[in-house]
Amino acid sequence: MTEDHGFPESFAFSIAVHQDYIVARVAGEAAVSVLVVDATWVPPVLVPFFVTAATLVAAAVLTLLVLIAEPAGTVRGLVRPCLYLVARRWYLAAANLVVLGVAVTIIWSRR
Repeated sequence: MTEDHGFPESFAFSIAVHQDYIVARVAGEAAVSVLVVDATWVPPVLVPFFVTAATLVAAAVLTLLVLIAEPAGTVRGLVRPCLYLVARRWYLAAANLVVLGVAVTIIWSRR
C-alpha cells in the first residue's frame, strides 16, 4: 500500500495505462479521419493509397495498444512475427509498392 489515499501501486499503474490507451486511440482516430477526409478530395486512382495508409495507421495503433497493455512485451517480440509475415506474403508487399508507385507517379505528373 502507498501513502497517498491508500491506493495500491497497481491501481496507479492501471490509471496511467488507461490514459496512454486513450491518447493512442485518439491519435489513431484523428490520423485515420484526416486520411478519410483527404481521400474524398483526390482522384479515384489514389483511393487505394489512402486505404493502405489508413490500414497502416490502424495497425500501428493496435501495436502500440498491445505494447501499452503488456508491459513485459518488447518491440522486438512484435517486429519478428511482422517481418516473418512480410517475407512469407511478399506478393502483398509488392502490391503495396505498386499502389504507392502509382500514387507517386500521379502526384509528380500533376506538377
